[in-house]
Amino acid sequence: TYMIPTIEDAPRDFRVFVIETPDEFGPEGVRGLSEHANDLVPSTIACAISDALGTVVTEYPVRPEKVLQILAARRVT
Repeated sequence: TYMIPTIEDAPRDFRVFVIETPDEFGPEGVRGLSEHANDLVPSTIACAISDALGTVVTEYPVRPEKVLQILAARRVT
């Protein structure tokens, strides 16, 4: 089973370094930065669903059908 990383798995001494290198595809050599914050959204949602259901969600995207399937499996056992 693959456990989705949480904030507890992040190092305590976390540092960010910005290294400026031009991007040949960006306008005037610039590149995007805010997109990186979007990487945590799916895992955060999956962790919240896992906490609510009491089981680990390991597949993306977490569709309503999958949540209903997990709930139905819990009723059987």
